[in-house]
Amino acid sequence: MAGAGAGAGAGAADPGAGAGAGAAGAGAGAGSSTTFGIIESKRIRDHIKQREEAELAGKVIVDGGKKLTSGGGKIAPKQPEKPPGKIGGWIASLQQKAEEMQREQQRRKPR
Repeated sequence: MAGAGAGAGAGAADPGAGAGAGAAGAGAGAGSSTTFGIIESKRIRDHIKQREEAELAGKVIVDGGKKLTSGGGKIAPKQPEKPPGKIGGWIASLQQKAEEMQREQQRRKPR
């Protein structure tokens, strides 16, 4: 009888130990995640600040001009638009009908 009582007590202690360890691990994970997030955001802010200071000092040229291509600076000519397929044509016709109905509604509205 004493053996049965000891076995039941030992089994009850194991789940409690596991649950406590899991909660502690989750807290440590959340804490480390927050810490790394703070460090990362500080590094990003510092990087942005350095870039802005370099731009103001004239060290960095910000230009949105020509696109670089592998063709020696030549920009490829635009491809002609393909005619819409069955579904594309159907959607285009639905859109035209909807626009026509909206224009008609605008004309019918009393002002």
